[in-house]
Amino acid sequence: MSYTYLLDLYDALDNRIGDITIEMQETSASRERFYHQGRLDCLAAFKTFLRENYHQKLPRRIQRLIDVS
Repeated sequence: MSYTYLLDLYDALDNRIGDITIEMQETSASRERFYHQGRLDCLAAFKTFLRENYHQKLPRRIQRLIDVS
């Protein structure tokens, strides 16, 4: 995997997590909040998987520049 794809994936995940967080704050129905929380949990688990398995394959200079917490 090219590291540029991984960087793009990190950006896409961060953007989507931000969008879902905003949607979750705007909604008042508990059913919809539960739905959004499930989406957030899934994206967070995927981001953790990427960080644990692929982050170390990035060049060291790029690893230091990005925050994947």
